[in-house]
Amino acid sequence: QYFSPKTEAFARVIDDWCALGFAAAWEGHHCMWSEQGGVVPDAKAALATRYVGRPGMNAIPKGLLEGVIQRFQTRAVARRGRDGVAWLLEHGKTGEPLGTFDFLVCSDKTAAARYRSDLASHELPGFVKPASALKSVPSLVLMAATTE
Repeated sequence: QYFSPKTEAFARVIDDWCALGFAAAWEGHHCMWSEQGGVVPDAKAALATRYVGRPGMNAIPKGLLEGVIQRFQTRAVARRGRDGVAWLLEHGKTGEPLGTFDFLVCSDKTAAARYRSDLASHELPGFVKPASALKSVPSLVLMAATTE
């Protein structure tokens, strides 16, 4: 598993990741096979630099999230704030406040389930009906906001 930059801007970002130590150039070789020639190096593939996370591919998101408060495997209960705009999130089991947020991103269709009483009181028809028709698949969602 590797990736290659397609733009100069992304290449500069990868250079930064390499300097920070969570990405490196991949030193592997691409080969081609044909019945006539057997296995031979792929000359065209040798023209592109490919990168991997270091020590593994998950090093890139880990490095990008350094210094960011993260919570994993936590069921959150969402409630609208008093202002009707912000979302208040609480831990689904303990009720511990998780924070106030301007946006709520749901990564799975179960967010549209009728048993989600935390969302049932909100008008979300543009989300609930289409999401209810989807087959659930494993997913990962990252929402990030910056001032830049």
